[in-house]
Amino acid sequence: MSTNDYSIIAKIYDPLLHYPLKSIRRLVVRLFKYYNVKEVIDLCCGTGEQLYYLKNDGFFTKLVGIELDKAMFNESKKYGDFCINRDARNTKFKAESFDGAIISFALHEMPWENAKEILKEATRILKKDGILIIVDYSFLKPKLIGKIAIHLIERFAGKEHYNNFKNFLKNGGIYNLVDFSIYKEKKFFDFYFNTIGVWVFKKNQN
Repeated sequence: MSTNDYSIIAKIYDPLLHYPLKSIRRLVVRLFKYYNVKEVIDLCCGTGEQLYYLKNDGFFTKLVGIELDKAMFNESKKYGDFCINRDARNTKFKAESFDGAIISFALHEMPWENAKEILKEATRILKKDGILIIVDYSFLKPKLIGKIAIHLIERFAGKEHYNNFKNFLKNGGIYNLVDFSIYKEKKFFDFYFNTIGVWVFKKNQN
C-alpha cells in the first residue's frame, strides 16, 4: 500500500477493525503460548494492536514490531514503544534472534516479490524450531457473502493495494509463498466465511 493510502487509513484502522479482529488477535496469543514462544517479532505490525494483546498477556519476555509506513508507525505509539520504523525485508536483527514471528494482514497488500523477501527475512531471524504465524486471506472455498465483503474492503484501500490483493490470490496466496522445504504447517484456522486464515508454521531444525 502507498503512503498516501496509509495516511488516510491509519487513524481509523483500529476503530474499524478492533472488534472484527478481536478473536483472531486472542487466538494468536493462545497459539504462541501453546508452543511456549516467549520472544516474538511482528513484521509489518501496522498500528501494533497485536503486540498490545501479547504485551497485556504478561507471558512474553521480548516483543518487537517492525513497521515501515510512518503513519502506521505513529499510531503504534499509543500502545507503547515496542515498534521500530524499519523495512521488514531488512530488520537488521541477528540470525535466529526470535523464537516466534507473526505477519498479519500484510503479505496480500504488497508486490509478490516483496512478500517473498519478508518471508525470507522472517526465516533468517527465526530460531530453529521457531514458530511463524501468518494471518491473511485464505479464500479456500469462500462463501459468496465473504468474498464480496473482502473485495469491497480491498477496493476501499486503494488501487495499488487492490491490485496487489488480486495478484496475491491469483498466485495462490500463502501456500505458494511459504517454502515447505523450510516450514511444516502445524495448524490452520478459518474465519469469516472461509476468507481469512490463521496459519501456524514450524521452522525445520536444519
